[in-house]
Amino acid sequence: MISSSSTNSSARDSLTNAHELVLFYDSECPLCVREMQHLKKKDH
Repeated sequence: MISSSSTNSSARDSLTNAHELVLFYDSECPLCVREMQHLKKKDH
């Protein structure tokens, strides 16, 4: 028998790992490049 807390934990873990974001940006725009560098540092 699986307890509800284990089920909720498993569901939460799979939702956390299931989200992926794809960004397209102008690599010739200095502001865009700087922002992407900042976001890459924050990416785990």
